[in-house]
Formats: sequence, structure tokens, C-alpha cells
Amino acid sequence: MFKLIVCIAVITRSFVAFSQSDPVHWKISATKLESNRYNVILHATIDPPWHIYTAKQYDNTEFFTKIEFQSTPLVLVDTAMAEKGKLIAKYEPELKLTQRFYAFEVQFIKEVIRKGKAKTMLNGTIEYVACNGFQCLPLKVRPFTVTLQ
Repeated sequence: MFKLIVCIAVITRSFVAFSQSDPVHWKISATKLESNRYNVILHATIDPPWHIYTAKQYDNTEFFTKIEFQSTPLVLVDTAMAEKGKLIAKYEPELKLTQRFYAFEVQFIKEVIRKGKAKTMLNGTIEYVACNGFQCLPLKVRPFTVTLQ
């Protein structure tokens, strides 16, 4: 009987974790800087108590946010990703590493150059893991499209 109760509890907890709605809400936009230069802004609003990880890869980092832009001959994407938000660094002794993450909100900003004058669509994906100190949700992959005009 005890084994049955433990099994049901584990299955229920797993179901709740996997069926949880996404605590990270994304807004993707492009801001024109000059005639053909834009900042693509990926703004994440994160529900408390959740957090997501930096896009910068460190030697001792278990998780990080990965943002990729689809290659296109109409857009040059070769600058470093900037991040705006309150970066939290927390050493995890059981993992023997420092986790770097954002709570509440963060902006990932990438400068791109549009080639030509035509309105152009830029596609990409965001891969991220949301954690709350007790558990992490499964990896999310979110496609996005932004217009450069």
C-alpha cells in the first residue's frame, strides 16, 4: 500500500511539473537605430518565484539561455548579445558551480544590420529553462519572428 501511495505521489508531482503553464512571458520587438541598423529586443517577464539563466556561457554553468537567429542573406547578425536586468549569481555547493540568472525580467538585445531597403522578417529561437529553487521545468524552445522595416 505504501509503495502505491508513493508511486501515485511521484506521478502526480511529475504531471503537475510538466503541465505547468510557462512562467516566462516573451515580447519580441525591433527598434531602429539608424537607416539600416536595429536592436532586436527579446524581453522576458518572469513570474515569481521563477527565474531564467543568462545567455552568457561560463565554464562552470549548468544552464544558460540560448538565442539563435536564422541565417538570411538580408540581415547581418554578428554582434555580441547584450543583457539588461539584475543578474543574480548564486553558488550551489552541491553542484560545485555558480548559477547566473534573472528573476522578474530581463532584456536580451542583439544589434543587427538589414541589407537593402525592403521590409525583412528575421526568425529565430529562444531555448531556456525556468527554475524556482526547488524544481526546473523542462527545456522550452520558443520560435519568434520580428520585422525590420
